Amino acid sequence: MDWIRNHIKYIFINIIFGIMVYFMMISENLVNSHDGIWNTSSFIAGSWEASLGRGLLHYIDEIRAGIVSVPLNTVLTLLIVSVASVLIIDFLAIESRKLGVLVSLLLIANPVTCDTLSYCFTSVGYGMAFLFSVLSVGCICGKSRIVGILLGAVFLALSLSCYQAYFGITCLLLLLQVMKMLLDCERGKRIVEFLIKGILAIVIGGIFYSLISDALLKKYGIELAPYRGASEVSVGRIIALLPESMQLCYKEFYNFFVKNRMGITVFNETVILIGGMGVLLSVCVFRHFFVIWRISRGHALCFLACICLVPVGCNAVVLLVRSDMDTLMSMGMVASVALVSAVILSIDGRSVFFLRRGAYILLLLLLWVNILTVEKDQLALKEGRTATVQLADCVVEGLIVEGYLADDIPIAFVGKPCENAMFVKQSAWNSANWYAKFGNWWIGGQIIEDPGPVS
Repeated sequence: MDWIRNHIKYIFINIIFGIMVYFMMISENLVNSHDGIWNTSSFIAGSWEASLGRGLLHYIDEIRAGIVSVPLNTVLTLLIVSVASVLIIDFLAIESRKLGVLVSLLLIANPVTCDTLSYCFTSVGYGMAFLFSVLSVGCICGKSRIVGILLGAVFLALSLSCYQAYFGITCLLLLLQVMKMLLDCERGKRIVEFLIKGILAIVIGGIFYSLISDALLKKYGIELAPYRGASEVSVGRIIALLPESMQLCYKEFYNFFVKNRMGITVFNETVILIGGMGVLLSVCVFRHFFVIWRISRGHALCFLACICLVPVGCNAVVLLVRSDMDTLMSMGMVASVALVSAVILSIDGRSVFFLRRGAYILLLLLLWVNILTVEKDQLALKEGRTATVQLADCVVEGLIVEGYLADDIPIAFVGKPCENAMFVKQSAWNSANWYAKFGNWWIGGQIIEDPGPVS
């Protein structure tokens, strides 16, 4: 209760900010056309989600009575993400309130969160995966050895049982905690103990997750699905593919920040903003490296190694399942920009004072372009849905005129609405992120052959 009293103001600010940013989605009941449109009104996860290793989603849906309401689920998810964001600021002991607020707002306004909210039927479950991953690190950092390891393992298992992609958040936060200890020049023995504690929590959490997953698979009488290689996961395979998986982590990190520009689509100059963030962080890294070097060369080298491992921590799920990262799985990379900035810039010093001011400006600009991007993505969802509905109305009217519906003849709609000449593509739709292009759904990767003339 004391923690809630001390942080309720910031949680409330985050929720109000989130409602303002995603007001269009809430008021217009916007969902994506990939899965969201097929799961409306009522949905409770079942055997398919269990076969993906996400069996806990069923029980989260049961708590919500399976209600799929865009306003309700969006606000609930924003509440969960807000609590998780404030917990992160608290765990990392970021003393600057301005920096803490900026970090938490960036975790709310970004294409990854917008993509998550567009899957209204499961957004609350994915939000819980985020929260559980943060609580896992909080227990590892804040509790005694055995209790911290066990509680951290339990929360990690719960997070994986909701959505495995947030494993990257756990690894990133653990890595940032090690960086913070190195910056504070804590004793090497204590740092090693913390690393062992974190590794044990991850290993035991993986065991707990396997037990939960196996029990749910047995309950449904099914096996793991081959989706994204889930059925092939094993300790031996993870170790054997570790070098390739780490290379893939760096590749996905590069793709996210350089090729896809964090999913920010409003300005072509966004790459300059991201580059500016990179330069500022590099200056801070080398500044702290040389400061630590004067005290302990071992600590300085370990600090540099932690910086180099940030892409691996963000994309840690790739170490488990070798799969390309899509927008929905990229919260770790969004968090890395804000959290690494916060950890490095929270250190006192005369030179850091000016660097911190520069970071505030860049983070504010990053927040602004993220807000504009998610607004445009929501607009694209609305425009795409309007165009799809109007196209469907035209087709149905044509069928009525031709007399097909009167004779109860089966009708099949084949292909993507966006590929029809009558589908109007506005500028927002054309330049939006993939998930926001309503009407551009995939067709299962199957080639549909021309059936020939209909008799």
